[in-house]
Amino acid sequence: AIGRALELETLGLRVEAMGEWSVALAERENDPYALYALARLAHERGVPAIALRAASRIARPAPGNGAADAPTTLRRLIYPAPFISLVRARADEYGVDPALLMALLRQESAFDPAATSWVGARGLAQVMPATGQGIAQALGIADFRETDLYRPDLSIRFGSYYLSRQIAAMDQVLEGALAAYNGGPGNAQRWSGGAPITDPDLYVERIDFEETRNYVKLVLGQYAVYQRLYDWRQTTP
Repeated sequence: AIGRALELETLGLRVEAMGEWSVALAERENDPYALYALARLAHERGVPAIALRAASRIARPAPGNGAADAPTTLRRLIYPAPFISLVRARADEYGVDPALLMALLRQESAFDPAATSWVGARGLAQVMPATGQGIAQALGIADFRETDLYRPDLSIRFGSYYLSRQIAAMDQVLEGALAAYNGGPGNAQRWSGGAPITDPDLYVERIDFEETRNYVKLVLGQYAVYQRLYDWRQTTP
């Protein structure tokens, strides 16, 4: 399966290649050494979605906190920092913490540029086509097409812009901004009662969409990991 995945990658057939990578992952499900080798290979080949899944399966049965207590090398496979130049550039452009943006991308798509959700969200930042049209108009992109959302550069740009708008709309409260990103701006305002959020923890518990409530907690948890795991002051993490 790995050989086929590499051949398909060479041909530019990324979706088909991802299928073969997934087969290789399933074949190694119960072999930690093989999983680690696969994680390293996928990382080196620029397929972080497979690398983090393989590394996560190694850490899962570990005692204690699993990934949280794993060696740094393994944690960096579980919480990789791909597309770092694009993330830094767009995070800086729109005033977003790059560690937060990286956590959001990990949660949204596991860094798979070809990811498509069951509701039609696309790309690394999982932007809906209609939202993408609105962002393109706001940014003055005249020739936007829905398939452009699969381009890492554009998806990261759109995701950064949209997240920055939600942070501003929710008065810099990240819990509110992430709720808006996942559950919609109208719902985010509903959960706050249309008033400023004074107790972020209470706000999260008031989110009546289980998916969004869990999403906010997961992204913030991963944000903390990315803050600790990489030195974001450096040119490369």
